[in-house]
Amino acid sequence: MTNRTELFEAALDSIPEGIALLGEEGEVVFWSRTAAAITGFANADLTGQPIPAELEPLLADAVRPEETGSRPRRGALLHMRHKLGHDVQAIARIHALHDVLGGQVGTSVVFHPAASLDVLPHGEVDEGAKASQTE
Repeated sequence: MTNRTELFEAALDSIPEGIALLGEEGEVVFWSRTAAAITGFANADLTGQPIPAELEPLLADAVRPEETGSRPRRGALLHMRHKLGHDVQAIARIHALHDVLGGQVGTSVVFHPAASLDVLPHGEVDEGAKASQTE
């Protein structure tokens, strides 16, 4: 029988966006397969470690819903470094994780590559992209 942790990890690995879960001290607790594919850093490389300097824009530049007063539909465009050294543009959102009493127990970061700046997350297309596609 599968335990709850394996079930949660399998569910997070099935999401087509990179998922990072960080503990109270900022250490990586979970790094999804998609996150590994985007950044080149495997879960085994990061678990129990702080986010490497190449990936710090995920924590510094991501959209924080609590700062904007509402949950944003889109994340912020940021630049980070792949493990092999090349620039990776990504769109990221960061969320504080709270326990039932409201205390912060960690942080989640959700991100995906910004393959095309004209195409926005979740299938929405920028008006400029629509115009160029119809011409």
